[in-house]
Amino acid sequence: MSLPTSWQSSWASHIPQLTAIQRTLGSFRPFPHHIPRIGQLDADLLDEELAQVLQEPLTKALQGLQSSWRGLFTLELGLLIRLILYKLSIWDNAASYGAQLQGLKLVDAHAISTSNAGPGEIRRQKLFLHALLTLGVPYLHARIRGYALSRAWPDRPRTDQRRLAWACLTSAENAHAVLGLAGFVTFLWDGRYRTITDRILGLRLVSSRRVDRVISYEYMNRQIVWHALTEFLLFLVPLVDVAALRRGIRQYLLSLRKSTYVPSLIKGLLERDPTTSSSNELKGPYTSLPPTECAICAERAALPNISYPLSNQLTASTIIGAFVPSYPVQTTYVGDCGHSYCYVCLTEKMVQAADEGKEGWRCLRCGKTVKSAARLKPVEEGEVIDGSEEDLGDPDATAAS
Repeated sequence: MSLPTSWQSSWASHIPQLTAIQRTLGSFRPFPHHIPRIGQLDADLLDEELAQVLQEPLTKALQGLQSSWRGLFTLELGLLIRLILYKLSIWDNAASYGAQLQGLKLVDAHAISTSNAGPGEIRRQKLFLHALLTLGVPYLHARIRGYALSRAWPDRPRTDQRRLAWACLTSAENAHAVLGLAGFVTFLWDGRYRTITDRILGLRLVSSRRVDRVISYEYMNRQIVWHALTEFLLFLVPLVDVAALRRGIRQYLLSLRKSTYVPSLIKGLLERDPTTSSSNELKGPYTSLPPTECAICAERAALPNISYPLSNQLTASTIIGAFVPSYPVQTTYVGDCGHSYCYVCLTEKMVQAADEGKEGWRCLRCGKTVKSAARLKPVEEGEVIDGSEEDLGDPDATAAS
């Protein structure tokens, strides 16, 4: 469909006027875009908090090292974390993580005016210089200051070169503080450059999107979720009974013995009891110890196992008593294997075996598994015992008269 001839002629006559208006509008400077100062300051605070959050778990992980090593590598660890963050944020995207949360990015104000590196693009040389001034110089300052304090440079005589070097370092710190204060006041006035380094290099923060004052909470929500999960684990772990959990797992593994779905090889490994001996006659490490001695007390004292015939217990007791102290049974309790021990010793062994999920405790005299114990009844008047181990085998009955 073609337009009427009168419309086409009217459009052609007005083209010069429209072109002149377009040229006039193009000569006007764009309206300056205002970046909130609080957003630029919050970006620095968020970057510092992120570095601390990442450094804290690594510092806790290195608590097992020597204190001298921790103090030696703390600054290097912080520098490494900040270098990684700088590479993944400012070096790659021209914006730190805090600036991304605020919807800001770094641009080169000098590049905007001269158009050497494109509109707002930052050259790699300037980024390297920015990293050196913001990360390298503070690290060197902290390392030199720590070294000077550890060598007591401030206490040296006035004529000492180290005292003079300390005075120069202090003067440089004071000058930097004054310049930083002046730069911050200037930033509050014009809102362009946050720090002296940004002002020297001509780097400033501008909005990275059209909509201002809209903050992305993606990173913050992620941090809140991880923090809540960590707090929940710290609350839950102390409530877990590790011994009961271990017993439950062992009972579950023992219940697999009766399962028909377990392979024969695994079932054979589960049915093997390391506390039992392969021979028909079980024998403990303290078989030859006299019946009036507590084998658990002897084991704690590392009593040597001197083998003697059971028929000559009197001679064995005499020889052992001549070289090592005796350990008489206190508050006699007899296990279901028939041997007597101290109440405290036997109870401790039984509780320890229960905590480890075992079915019982292995007797130090006969090697049998002790699952229960009872107190030895006192001998009534008129009853006679011969002192043999067979008489101690029944906890509910005294020796035969």
